[in-house]
Amino acid sequence: MQHAWLTDIHLEFLPDKKAVTFVKDLANQGFGGIFLTGDITTAKRLECHLQLFEDIYQAPVYFVLGNHDYYGGAIDPNGFTVWPYPQQWQITILPNISVKTGGAEYGSPMIQEILETEANDT
Repeated sequence: MQHAWLTDIHLEFLPDKKAVTFVKDLANQGFGGIFLTGDITTAKRLECHLQLFEDIYQAPVYFVLGNHDYYGGAIDPNGFTVWPYPQQWQITILPNISVKTGGAEYGSPMIQEILETEANDT
């Protein structure tokens, strides 16, 4: 099953109606899950924009904070969140770490683990 990978989408620049349309259009693509790998908005709008994915997107959503997602907010000393996100959310917040291999750097190694686990389950 294919997953979507979105990064640097900066939803803060879209009017709310267009952000809703964006997420609905994405949901209609039929991906098995989605990875949001940072810079989707700013801290002020982060909960609102993630709530769109929570409300609209029915497949698994995985999120890693980017530097723009911190703008206007406070950084948690553990580096995982900038706000107390609702615990009932189905969105999985991944730790903000990376892996270097073969001269390239990749985001959270948990992404590969998730994909491998889901591939084995099908």
